Amino acid sequence: MSVTTRAAIDEFLALKRIAIVGVSRSPAHFSRMVYKEFAQRGYDVVAVNREGGELDGRPIPHSLSQVSPPVEGAVVMSPPDVAASVADDCRRAGVSKLWVYRTKSSCGAMVEGECPLMWLKDPAWYHNLHRGLRGVFGRLP
Repeated sequence: MSVTTRAAIDEFLALKRIAIVGVSRSPAHFSRMVYKEFAQRGYDVVAVNREGGELDGRPIPHSLSQVSPPVEGAVVMSPPDVAASVADDCRRAGVSKLWVYRTKSSCGAMVEGECPLMWLKDPAWYHNLHRGLRGVFGRLP
């Protein structure tokens, strides 16, 4: 895994228009929570899923190449075994600022292996607790 820095996290979170790639069609899936939390904090969020569909009345594009206007960055929520290839697809679509939630091997993203909800402004108490415990054990970027 790459060594994620706090500066990289802050740089990513300063973006305004992002995609959540790998958003599940299941409303209870964690990727949907990530989508919702970014949207509630004022980000212009685009859901992307290779199967397409609809979310909150908006069509879900199959890939980042279908997103217009383009996004500034992408959070990759795809399963770990395909995250690196999804990150490559993002780069081919011109999106280089990537946050990869889970991956089996480093894929050169600016943020890898970090829960995005832990780093958003005013996280829920349990995300704050998670972050605090990681800090106590010296495991924060």
